[in-house]
Amino acid sequence: MSLELSSGLRKPSFVKRRVIFLFVSISLSFVFLSSHLFILQVVKGLEYKRRAQAVARRQMPIPAQRGEIYDRRYDMPLVVNRDSFAVDMIPGEVGDNERQELFRKLGILLNITVEEIEKRVPPRYYHLYQPIEIKSGIDFETIAYLGEHIEEFTGVTWHNKPVRSYLEMGTLAHVIGYVGDITREEIQVLYNRGYSFGTVLGKNGIEKQYDEVL
Repeated sequence: MSLELSSGLRKPSFVKRRVIFLFVSISLSFVFLSSHLFILQVVKGLEYKRRAQAVARRQMPIPAQRGEIYDRRYDMPLVVNRDSFAVDMIPGEVGDNERQELFRKLGILLNITVEEIEKRVPPRYYHLYQPIEIKSGIDFETIAYLGEHIEEFTGVTWHNKPVRSYLEMGTLAHVIGYVGDITREEIQVLYNRGYSFGTVLGKNGIEKQYDEVL
C-alpha cells in the first residue's frame, strides 16, 4: 500500500520536472531567436542598408567602340575591332571569408595568377561597389562557362570589349602604333578627360596621336 502511494507521489513530481524543463527550453530558444533577430535588424541593419544603397547607385559605364582605321581612300581597312569580352569584379560584393577562394577559381578560369588579381584589386578597393576590370580579351566560351556557374563567382561580371585587329603589319606597323589598357600613372593625368580604369589608350603612332578622336 505504501509502495503504491509513494509511486503515485512521484508521478506528479516527474511531470512537473518535465514541464519545467520544457518551459526552460522554450524560453532559451526564444532568447536565442530574439538576440539573433536583434543582431540582424540592429547590428547588421546599417551595413545591409549601406550595401543596398551602394548597389542602387552603382554606375556601369558602357564605353564606346574604338574607331577603325582605313587607308586614305577609305577602301581598305587597316585596323578593325574584333568581338571580345572583359571580366570585371565588384569588390564590395565579395565577403572577406570567400575572397581568396574566389581569386583562386577566377585565376584558373582566366589563366592568370592570384597575384595578378590581387594587383588589380588591392585591399584598399575591397569596399568599392564599382566594377574593376580583371582581364580583357576573353572569348565567348569562357563567358558562357562563367554565366553557367555564376553562383560560384560572387561579385564577378563581364562586358563587351572589342580588341584591335591590325590587318596591316608591314611597313605601316610603326606608323599605326598600338593600344593598351590605361596604367595607374596615366589615369592620374587623364582622369578629368573622361578616362577610367579599363579604358583602352593609344600608346604609339596614329593610335596615340588621334586617341581622343578614335
